Amino acid sequence: MTEYVMDGVDQFLEHHPNGLALCGGDVNQLDLEELSNLSGLEALIDFPTRGELVLNNCITNNEALFSRCFPIVPQMKTDHKTWSHVNYSRDLEAAVNFLHSTIERLMYECFPSKSVRMSSRDPHG
Repeated sequence: MTEYVMDGVDQFLEHHPNGLALCGGDVNQLDLEELSNLSGLEALIDFPTRGELVLNNCITNNEALFSRCFPIVPQMKTDHKTWSHVNYSRDLEAAVNFLHSTIERLMYECFPSKSVRMSSRDPHG
């Protein structure tokens, strides 16, 4: 896995020498210390992202561009198993419908809505 990430970043930087490489995701199969030693890529997250483990992270070739990351207390209890209906469904339409309804439900739960009254006198009305 380390070699795969390094090869991808190297290919990108070959074509874009001043480019910013930023990769993120589930990296629990990746030895971040080895990756850093071999490639100079640095992990941005240094706190647990699931239980006591750092499973999700972002790695970059230019950590100076980023502020220190910090954890945010989740507003709801969730688990990776929530998505098993999508990941393992044999019915594509059912999987898409489940994904859509779940995202829509979470949007309404997590992002409050507010009604506003607009007038023709408003600057952007």
